Amino acid sequence: MCNVLAYLLFREMGHYAAGCKYVELFYNADDGTVGIDDYRGIYILMEKIKRDKNRLAISKLDETMVEAPEITGGYIFKKDKGTWGDVHFQTDRFWNRFGFVDPDEPNEAQLMFLSEYLVEFKKTLSGRNFSDPKDGYAKYLEIQSFIDAHIHVEMCRNIDGFRLSTFYHKDRDGKINMGPVWDYNLSLGNTTMCEGYRSEGWYSEYHQPGRLQLLHTPV
Repeated sequence: MCNVLAYLLFREMGHYAAGCKYVELFYNADDGTVGIDDYRGIYILMEKIKRDKNRLAISKLDETMVEAPEITGGYIFKKDKGTWGDVHFQTDRFWNRFGFVDPDEPNEAQLMFLSEYLVEFKKTLSGRNFSDPKDGYAKYLEIQSFIDAHIHVEMCRNIDGFRLSTFYHKDRDGKINMGPVWDYNLSLGNTTMCEGYRSEGWYSEYHQPGRLQLLHTPV
């Protein structure tokens, strides 16, 4: 129910979120007639995050696209625990490890393009002119999507927010967007971990320097 409500709220904010539908599940374990003994309760049938005209409607990027403008977009990538089996890249030695979602097997040119794009963004963010509306961080990010995602994490107090289960996408000739939101089962007070039970204060304050060592393991 936390996922269903969280995705509904994100759609109300004007963004795509995975579709959900409540279903009653019957599990026919013995290949006999399905009856009440096979009933397993109410479950959520949920879309996966993928590129599609009816889901995340961004340009298709295939293995033949190695030059601009084609190579500039059609990316879905994530920051999460489960990236070891995915094609992945890092923007520094420690924290920022990203896994590809689409394309799931990018060619070397595509991998380098997105990696270098994020490295340039990080350099700009750390530079003197980081706030310049033309040449600062706004050159790389769809700012409103990051603002909305931040508000959404705080509003739902999602303990995976700001560090795990985080998806991004970049369309052709576009900037990086935050989202779609994902994995909100440990939100809305549904956990005692990471002070997720609290109904007041800012969750971002939980992730202060010094406390991060408890949450991340350097690669």
